[in-house]
Amino acid sequence: MIHDVLVAGSGPAGAVAATLLARKGFRVVLADGVDPARHKIGEHLAAGAVHLLRGLQIDFQPDRHVPNGGILSCWGSEALIATDSFNAPEGPGLLLDRTAFDAALRANAVAAGAEFRPANVASVRRGEGWCTTLQDGSALTARWLIDATGRRAYLARHLGVERHRDAGLVAVYRIGVNDRPRLHRTMIEAAPNGWWYAADLPDGRSIAGFHLGIADAAGFTRHPRGWLQALDQTIHIKTRFPSARFTTRLAAVEAGGGCLNRFSGDGWLACGDAALSFDPVSGYGMLAAIHQGALASDCIAGAFEAQPTAPADYSSRLDRLRATYSRRHREVYRSERRWRSMPFWSSTIASQAA
Repeated sequence: MIHDVLVAGSGPAGAVAATLLARKGFRVVLADGVDPARHKIGEHLAAGAVHLLRGLQIDFQPDRHVPNGGILSCWGSEALIATDSFNAPEGPGLLLDRTAFDAALRANAVAAGAEFRPANVASVRRGEGWCTTLQDGSALTARWLIDATGRRAYLARHLGVERHRDAGLVAVYRIGVNDRPRLHRTMIEAAPNGWWYAADLPDGRSIAGFHLGIADAAGFTRHPRGWLQALDQTIHIKTRFPSARFTTRLAAVEAGGGCLNRFSGDGWLACGDAALSFDPVSGYGMLAAIHQGALASDCIAGAFEAQPTAPADYSSRLDRLRATYSRRHREVYRSERRWRSMPFWSSTIASQAA
């Protein structure tokens, strides 16, 4: 059987695209070698994303997650400033059980009629449609491809598309058990060579992550004790972890913004982090991924209906999203003036000005 669409990657963007396309009656296969034991960072779901999922009638099991009361921010001065989301017009966002959240989105796709294959795409070539081989050795053919493989953008790169990176931002984080009362807010704190993030997770654990340049991150991974020393030098974040027992090893993941040099082509498109990735300080990531998944489904439906401008319209929407994010990113980093001459801050601002 020739499928209409193969979606590679079942994160928020891929799962939403697969769900909406299957609801439209397309034959969709969703392929992803999910590892449920691997922790996936990105546990904050903004209120806008909550409303978007509800508007799309996608059940993300909201009762599994915890309302996020807002942000405590130490940025631009040593003061800790509270932003209260409970009283905001759009209401609070959520702190996610990320494994349960992603599983719920996949379940929506399957319930809508998509076929789920628990294996990554290993290779793809043009034939009668797109002929693909999965890592479990199975083969399938599809008329359209969606690359939702995250920052690695596996399919797009395989097709020769280049990915541009902004500043080389890396999140170096650990998860632990904390005996402090739970704080239903996220915290961020700027530091001379990066910025920190902390949150209490729905499963009772806590996460702390330092966002900094590639070279400094490599130093921490070689000498993990330095990460604890850097945590102890913070003003406010350390107060969340006075006696925490970190139960995971130090992990490092790419966290900077970036984009492909084109978002679509003949019979394929990219969405989510594969197309556009965002510095997490912007708060754009999850909302943008869900939004792109919906746009991708509309684009492919339009292409099947012989709307020749559908891919170009899709790419234009992503170009505008990238421009909006870039403006916001510059504003946020320029608002921290204490360390403008420090390499991390000067290079990060310069990367977005280019």
